[in-house]
Amino acid sequence: MKNNVSSIKVAGLDIPLNVVASFPDGRLGEYDGNKREISLSQECLSNMKLFQATLIHEVVHCALDLSGANYGMSEKTEEQVVTAVEALAVPAVRLIDDVFKQHLP
Repeated sequence: MKNNVSSIKVAGLDIPLNVVASFPDGRLGEYDGNKREISLSQECLSNMKLFQATLIHEVVHCALDLSGANYGMSEKTEEQVVTAVEALAVPAVRLIDDVFKQHLP
């Protein structure tokens, strides 16, 4: 039961965003590299922070795939890389954004 709701631009490509009722294993999201699409569980839409965190996580998977950086990478290693970017790099960039906004006229 998929419902295409939108898309997000990653590396210049429109990546479809789909909402699914749920995933059998309880995941909140999934990037399918064969279809080049991101699916999010309906649960993600109930909370903006959960939605953002899940979407960021899946976009990082997508970026690794589109760049070829995950070639030959085990699932476990890819998940570790994605989690590191999501947990360490994204918050740092958000802080830079906050500082920049404070200096706008």
